[in-house]
Amino acid sequence: MKIKSLALSAMGLMLLASCSGGSDKSALTDKSTPTDSLSFTFGQMAAMQRAVSFEQDSTLKSADARKAYDQGFADGFKLLKADNEGYNSGLLLGLQLAMQMQDLNKNTGIELNRDLVLNGFNVSATDSVDPTAYQKIQERGARLMSAIMADKVKVKVDEAAKKGNYKKEGNLYYIQNKAGQGAKLTTGQRAVIKLNVLDKNHKELMPNMKDQEMPWTVGDGQLPVLDKVLPMMQVGSAYEVIAGPQQAFGVQVPPMIDQKEPVIITVEVVSLGDSVAAPAAPAAAPAPAPAK
Repeated sequence: MKIKSLALSAMGLMLLASCSGGSDKSALTDKSTPTDSLSFTFGQMAAMQRAVSFEQDSTLKSADARKAYDQGFADGFKLLKADNEGYNSGLLLGLQLAMQMQDLNKNTGIELNRDLVLNGFNVSATDSVDPTAYQKIQERGARLMSAIMADKVKVKVDEAAKKGNYKKEGNLYYIQNKAGQGAKLTTGQRAVIKLNVLDKNHKELMPNMKDQEMPWTVGDGQLPVLDKVLPMMQVGSAYEVIAGPQQAFGVQVPPMIDQKEPVIITVEVVSLGDSVAAPAAPAAAPAPAPAK
């Protein structure tokens, strides 16, 4: 039997509302941190995976098997029991979640609260899947992850912006590399732009991207950083922005981007409308020399 992996890699600005309560560290309180909220949400994700297992695995239909599954999850670091499939299934989920928690700490520095993970699992466990609830918890986890990582990288962004003499407009750091002409772009307007993505040392992270012209709708929400910088620009202008990856890309940071480091985005407004320049035609071959 194969257990589907938890969709926790996608979890990564809105924080989970804190719940009131006492000093029990296994429950959210009004003093809970964003990491506490993310811990609880991870437990809820595991609870949803529990329901998926119950619906898909015929060995988990009985009440005894499901009780064993929950015990196996709680004891996720113990050895398998050869004669108890329900326990082993829960154990696999517990081990899987524990490994993902370790990977999360290693890759992002976020250390989840294990008591809150278990609490999120226990209070959310059901025996059938609600697809809508499952999706909402995934989306909430992604927003929490993004918010926590954005907060971690903000100090690095501030330092790099100061060293690079970037100007600040709201919470956006930018440099105008080339002035433009005409009116500034407005939300909903179509334009042709060139875009490039670099690390903080100006090394290209998406090679060959900078020369590509692409139509873009101002303020369409595809890239948060462009929603902020394009309304500051005119046709012909070129800007450079430094930001945290989460501020630049939102919750879906491309895999080649280090979520712990600032990223530089360069953007140039080529023209208005949708027309993209066609590639230059190859030069015609020279005519043969006349015969003598």
